[in-house]
Amino acid sequence: MCGIAGIYRYGEGVAPGEGEVIPALLAMAHRGPDATGAGRFGRAVLGNCRLAIIDLEGGVQPMSAPGGGALTFNGEIHDYREHRERLSAAGVVFRTASDTEVLLALLDREGIDALARVHGIFAFAHIAAHSGALTLARDPFGAKPLLYAVDPARGEIRFASELAGLLALCGDAPRIDRCALAERVAFQFPQGDRTLIEGVRMIPPGHALTVGADGVVSIRPYLEVSFAPEEGRSAEEWAEELQDELRRAVREALRADVPVGLTLSGGIDSTLVAALAAEEAGPGLPAFTGYFLEGPAYDERQYARVAAREIGLDLIEVPITPDDLLRNIRRLAVALEGPMAGPGSLPQLVTDARAGEQVTVILTGHGADETFGGYARHRLAWLADRDALDPDALPDGLKAYRPLALHLLADDGARGSEDRFFRLVHRGVDLDPIVGPELADALGRFDARAAFARAFAGVSRDPFHRMVSYERRHLLPALLHVEDRVGMAHSIESRVPLLSPRIVSLAARIPPEIAFGGELKRILKRAARGVAPDALIDRRDKMGFPVPLGLWAAGPLRDRLLTLLRDGPLVSARILDEGAPQRLLDGAGGHGRHLWFFLVLSEWMAATGVRL
Repeated sequence: MCGIAGIYRYGEGVAPGEGEVIPALLAMAHRGPDATGAGRFGRAVLGNCRLAIIDLEGGVQPMSAPGGGALTFNGEIHDYREHRERLSAAGVVFRTASDTEVLLALLDREGIDALARVHGIFAFAHIAAHSGALTLARDPFGAKPLLYAVDPARGEIRFASELAGLLALCGDAPRIDRCALAERVAFQFPQGDRTLIEGVRMIPPGHALTVGADGVVSIRPYLEVSFAPEEGRSAEEWAEELQDELRRAVREALRADVPVGLTLSGGIDSTLVAALAAEEAGPGLPAFTGYFLEGPAYDERQYARVAAREIGLDLIEVPITPDDLLRNIRRLAVALEGPMAGPGSLPQLVTDARAGEQVTVILTGHGADETFGGYARHRLAWLADRDALDPDALPDGLKAYRPLALHLLADDGARGSEDRFFRLVHRGVDLDPIVGPELADALGRFDARAAFARAFAGVSRDPFHRMVSYERRHLLPALLHVEDRVGMAHSIESRVPLLSPRIVSLAARIPPEIAFGGELKRILKRAARGVAPDALIDRRDKMGFPVPLGLWAAGPLRDRLLTLLRDGPLVSARILDEGAPQRLLDGAGGHGRHLWFFLVLSEWMAATGVRL
């Protein structure tokens, strides 16, 4: 795990110097407190701030190979030992025991296509040995970040792991991308590669950007999941194959030369990862679970305790209080680079702070919901597609979603599975009473339905496959963005073994009736039998780590949150109406998504000086 940054100058003039990248590395020092380095390689300068995980002494970056290319790399290649063995048999001589050198050798010998055969979490910049071209790439599902900006006037492209690092390279006063802001308000996560800053883009997950001396920038996917259901196999056969792949993925994700721990939420995903990790590493692994003091609706420790006891984990319980929000909201807003997803980032930040005192690597259960269908909206949409959704007779596990079911079935012209799923993910409703004229204008220019249609298109004709594909390509990267930023705020590397490309590709081959069939994560639960405790597999009341923001906004934090919103930049920038702070607090029941969004936006703009 590291922070990377660099400049590639394809235009006329002197190549950039090493000193030009140092401000970016200093701005991202939390990502790599163990070492900082920079080097010139032809037209490029590459920089790296390193969090040492594998080969603590030998994996220094940026790294170059004799007669080969150069690399600055963020993340881990989990199956590097297998690739190293194959490359060694082909005559490659390695100088270190690092996964960085293995990735460099793969890129030098096999190019970007090698990434389709790699299991890991990564973002990197590679300079080709012969052409001197720059390649920027991200892992298939977006676990590790990489941002870039092209400056045609200066003939260069700049890149960094985080926005703070990239802005340190650019020097210009940052301005908000109004279209991106409207998109973020409407969905709370990006539908494409836009960031909230004008001129700054994300490398899409599973893609590589290449630019050479001619300055032509090209972006292409190197891995695309193909949905091709295979008939003729039983559910048990699919579950056995999935269980084998799960074991392999967790075994590889445990590789590290530093202490490793787990997150444990009380749900099947993190419990399954924990159980497989304990099989491999033995009992006593530390597992961290966060909880709120506001009662059972916000506390799943009873399930985490069952899992820890049966698996043999050392459970560390971390309380999250209203004071944690006040202490961390500005830091969190800056780390997240503005609003991204919901308020679940707060308990993650507090829990990771405790974990960082004990471990450097954390294994999480992220990715299962977006791969195997784990959200209530998947089940609602499944029932609606079959004309079997009755808001007054919802099955167990869905009764709390009656308002969402009514919204889904409202007769206002929406037809078909795509229209219904748009209703389930679109958050840009009920905003008229709070938005100011600047945001109202941006929202008026933004066609949320068309943006969703572009993001939802393709991949498969099957409605279930289209749902999980959309969420894996758009929602999941946003959740992994949060996971990366809050973990790296405490110099923790978060690993996501359930997002092994082998597992995701396997899931795409399982017929939807076997993989899901109207039951959340049906095939994953079947694969978990005999590994994870039955009490966790059979749960029907799993919560999504709800945050009592509405309770806090109505009680102990009301005055402080009102002051933050009133004194912040949103009203003066005409993003919010003058009466919006009061209205946001008055309507903050439930998860308080709009309140959270504008609170984070306000604190981010105030801390960074970003403006419209």
